[in-house]
Amino acid sequence: MLKPIALVLAAALVGAASGPGVNRAPEIEAARPADPGRLESPAAAEVVQALVEARLSAATPVAGARFGSTVALDGEWAVIGAPGEAAGGVITGAAYVFRYNGTSWVQTARLTASDAGAGDAFGQSVAIDADLIVVGASGDDDRGGNTGAAYLFRYNGASWTEEAKLLPNSPSDMWFGFTVAVDGDTVAVGTPYSFVGATTNSGAAYIFQHSGGVWAQVVKLATRTGGAVLSDAFGWAVALNGGTLLVGAYLADAVFVYNWNGSSWARSARLSGGDTVAGDRFGYSVAIEGDTFVVGAAEDDAAGTNSGSAYVFQSGGTGWTQQAKLALGGVHTGSRFGWSVAIQGDIVVVGARESKGEGDRTEAGAAYVYERIEDTWSLHQALFARDAASQDHFGASVAFDSGVALVGAPDKDLGGLDAGAAYVYSGLPAGGGDDGGGGGGGGGGGGGDDDGPSQPCEMMMTADESAEAVAGGVNLTWASAFRCVDAPDQGRYKFTVAVSNSAASGASAIVSSLNLTHTTPRPRGQAPDATFQVSGLPLTVAPGASGTFTVVGTYALVSTDEGNKANLHFCASGQAQDEAFYLGLNALLRGPGATEEDEDTAPPVIMNVSVTPAQRGATVRWTTDEPASSRVIYGQGLTLSLAASRGCGAAASSHQVDLGGLLPGAPHSYRVESRDGAGNVAVSETAFFTTRASSLLTLYIPLLVR
Repeated sequence: MLKPIALVLAAALVGAASGPGVNRAPEIEAARPADPGRLESPAAAEVVQALVEARLSAATPVAGARFGSTVALDGEWAVIGAPGEAAGGVITGAAYVFRYNGTSWVQTARLTASDAGAGDAFGQSVAIDADLIVVGASGDDDRGGNTGAAYLFRYNGASWTEEAKLLPNSPSDMWFGFTVAVDGDTVAVGTPYSFVGATTNSGAAYIFQHSGGVWAQVVKLATRTGGAVLSDAFGWAVALNGGTLLVGAYLADAVFVYNWNGSSWARSARLSGGDTVAGDRFGYSVAIEGDTFVVGAAEDDAAGTNSGSAYVFQSGGTGWTQQAKLALGGVHTGSRFGWSVAIQGDIVVVGARESKGEGDRTEAGAAYVYERIEDTWSLHQALFARDAASQDHFGASVAFDSGVALVGAPDKDLGGLDAGAAYVYSGLPAGGGDDGGGGGGGGGGGGGDDDGPSQPCEMMMTADESAEAVAGGVNLTWASAFRCVDAPDQGRYKFTVAVSNSAASGASAIVSSLNLTHTTPRPRGQAPDATFQVSGLPLTVAPGASGTFTVVGTYALVSTDEGNKANLHFCASGQAQDEAFYLGLNALLRGPGATEEDEDTAPPVIMNVSVTPAQRGATVRWTTDEPASSRVIYGQGLTLSLAASRGCGAAASSHQVDLGGLLPGAPHSYRVESRDGAGNVAVSETAFFTTRASSLLTLYIPLLVR
């Protein structure tokens, strides 16, 4: 039977701490037990820790900022990423710098990119070493849509200033900056969604070196086995210490080790856990210091399905060998222990982002501190936020340095929904080791993986309505659309819509507005929890020119008795040249409890199609056997070049669409389209009608006959 540990929170201050973004925990006298599912260890069972908790947040919390998505710690400095933070209505992201003044942690800087753009996800990853901070912005578009970037900030003794911006080689290297690591004048950057030929998500990792006042790329690393490029999300996690680089490739359940040999970075090992099986997500997070590193396997089934584990490896001079496997005792189904990891000396911290914590709160989260004594690793402390709530995701990120642990809770509703928070715990064993050995990079930062698609960041498949032409030569198309998973039932998306004006002369085309709606298949018409923001409207496009606007947002699938939905359909409607337009986009999102059998794959049945012509227009009517959208593709003669719809969210079983701007007395062709909530589309056969002739034309034709 486990012997509980007394956790006494000894408050350092009687009142509230001063300084922006700081919230000190008050003193509590009663002891509380540690996690009942912890590992047994004689050393741990005797310990009573004086543990101090301090909660950090942005000076001005912003809903959706996800402050705490990533964290880094080095001595008196802490860096916290907020990749979802919006400024001026545009989601660009930010990173916050806190400094310990001897009594409390005080926010000293808010870092942003000098060229910030919508959807950049600045703060997706963070790292710090001495006077250098690295911040990943995986949604930056400098090399192409979502190619990403990494920004370097240097402390000059008074403030942190931007020193450089690092970019990938090509637009094929997507989400560069998803993970970052730094050691001295060397920076590692992961880009797990790199494309190599037709192989998606093969991934890559870059090494940059600072020399002569300039940051230069040293090497780009990728995985190859027998000459083949693997789709393994190589670069999902990176960690750097001395001349050793770790790169996690969790889709391959592997970690790759590279060493600097004095002239180049050479691969020295590919490692997996001794009992790793496919799907354990080994390599999901990594951290290294000296001759020891730790790897998270967030979906190992050691203590129940997707309970997670972490593996400790040590170098023996001739190679790396597994020293220990860390896992929770008891049953911890779905805790995802190993989502994040940190190491310094003889201390390892492991985040369990979706643990129920100590209060049986769904996905409240937890973090666990392990200590090595004479080559044996034992659980020393279980960490839980004192103000824990369901869906906080405490443990999504962790860092450790000199007896201080920093734990992110990016979905804490502090000052706004998913505004986020981070928690500092002091009073832990120092652990020895080098200063700043706190953490590695991993997918447990700004954007985690889930039970969903095997490719966590992917292009969405466009619906038949992926392009639309409106009167006046204006064409709208999805230029790109990406959906990235943050958790089993939630994530982010970014769309770019291209607008072209093919007119040779005349007035400029104006796209004035856009509305985005979302539908799911079961129950029909029920929308998921989703948000969106549009950047770049109104858009004016001159004759012969083109332009783009961007839509960024987040989604969360709706839970029902049938499990989370399998399909998500995006509908964009707006005004261009004073005419309505419609663009459709589909994504396959399979959350917990949903299977392929849950997907609604049957299109609606179109019936009773009729048309009532007018002089310069027509009204088209039809019915469907289920609620669906209403859209008509039409044109003069045999050419179907224009479209009209009732707009998004107008799902019904009876449909009516009015067409305008037609030529009197002329033949026209048309077909109707309806899409249900699952994105299944039905299209009628092409039919014809003739508009009514004008009164002048009616009089003139009989005269010609005479």
